[in-house]
Amino acid sequence: MRRLPPLLALLALLAACATPAPPKPAPLTDPAPAAIIAAIDAAAQEASGELLIQPLRDAHVEELRAQAQALQVQGQHAEAAAVLDRALQLDAADPAVLQDRAEAAIWLGDFDAAARYAQAAQQAGAQLGPLCRRSWATLQQLRLVAADAAGAEAAKARLDACTVGPPPRY
Repeated sequence: MRRLPPLLALLALLAACATPAPPKPAPLTDPAPAAIIAAIDAAAQEASGELLIQPLRDAHVEELRAQAQALQVQGQHAEAAAVLDRALQLDAADPAVLQDRAEAAIWLGDFDAAARYAQAAQQAGAQLGPLCRRSWATLQQLRLVAADAAGAEAAKARLDACTVGPPPRY
């Protein structure tokens, strides 16, 4: 019993030396999923006269995407994510499915997964058009939520580069 007071003194000393974790920086945008998705939707609007690339898609994957979109509209975000996961099992490199899955992850509040899916969508897809803008807008918004102003600015520059006009006709 004689050792108890020195042990308590040592613990008190160690507790006094502990430094608190630095405060997490405040988001630079509204971190609500609805606000993030609205910003992504606004960035992805089709530009007038824009050059668009429409790849051929697997019919079953497209059916699953449509089913997931219907579930999203109904607010069933976890179910939509599960349907999109099934679509990714059929085609793991489909950029549209990857981007849809990123947005489903945002609705679920899983911003780390959303960033991974958006990055994969950007790498797998055409480097122009609405899908390109959706991917970069997703990454921009997620960087703003993480208070990474430099990263958000870099993503914005890449987003702006996604809009390409059609080739000139002579």
